[in-house]
Amino acid sequence: MCLKSALACNLAIGHAKNVVTSGFDDKTAPSVWTPYRLPYNPGGYQYGSLSKYQWVKQPTDFYIYTFAYDVSGISKATLYVRTDNDGVNSLNENFNEVYESNEDHVSGWKEIGMNARSFPKGNYYDWTNNCFSNLTEVPDEISTEYYVKVEGYSNVLLDYYLEVQDEAGNVKKTDIYHVWVGSADENPSYI
Repeated sequence: MCLKSALACNLAIGHAKNVVTSGFDDKTAPSVWTPYRLPYNPGGYQYGSLSKYQWVKQPTDFYIYTFAYDVSGISKATLYVRTDNDGVNSLNENFNEVYESNEDHVSGWKEIGMNARSFPKGNYYDWTNNCFSNLTEVPDEISTEYYVKVEGYSNVLLDYYLEVQDEAGNVKKTDIYHVWVGSADENPSYI
């Protein structure tokens, strides 16, 4: 692990634990990383290190994942997905950019519960015989990974966002993100 960031986080956690004691009134929503997708271009082609620098057709089903943490604990993480009616996120309107669904332009939100996975604590890099071998420190706290598989979409523009709720009832809502899900049998001209 990188010594500086782990050391800084552990020092900050130590100071926070001095302030946050049992019985405190938690009014702060969870910390949530920007959601990620895998594959990034579902139903399309991928080129890069994950595909060994070859054009590889990607499945239409994909995963959305993030990391979240809250001192009170996380009670639930939920993915919200909706479809765009015409497949275009126009710059002339904001129907894809707001949480309220105007069903003339976008569908209502579909709610999908996310799975939690404790991220492994430890250092998986072999520092043996390395000049940094004595300079490792593991973080005291590690965020939990939340993920869900999105299935059954093809040739459609999706809007999505996450809501993460802590044990105190505080909710963090991410920005709305968009992804075009291609077709499983599509052959783009750029390949």
